[in-house]
Amino acid sequence: MLRMGTAEKAVRTVLAIATGIVTVLAFGYYLGKFVEDVYPIVPQQFGGGHPVFASITLSKTEVTALRSLDRTIQARASYWRVEVLFEGEDYYLLGLPEAGTPPGVTVIRIPPVFRVPKENVILIEIRGKPPRD
Repeated sequence: MLRMGTAEKAVRTVLAIATGIVTVLAFGYYLGKFVEDVYPIVPQQFGGGHPVFASITLSKTEVTALRSLDRTIQARASYWRVEVLFEGEDYYLLGLPEAGTPPGVTVIRIPPVFRVPKENVILIEIRGKPPRD
């Protein structure tokens, strides 16, 4: 049976600590590269990117439909700041502001989500970042 000397134990301990430090640093580096290079180009529908905001004008038919579906939203024809959650081939999934929320105020709650057919959207201006209040 071989016995390890104190010097060998010290060397193994230092190597284990150095290996741990190098592993943590390498993981941090590659995580940082992912956040900077990969995450921004992943579509928001797949959990990446940044929220997309828009100014939108809806048809009278859509405003009437929204009022009948949910009374907690501000059912009006134009919205200055709407979060576009998803854009399909013929519809948008929109997060609309709740009633009582003044324009330009950020709400920390999840907004009501509605599927709005593109044919009921008169005008939409998509922005990459939220507008400044």
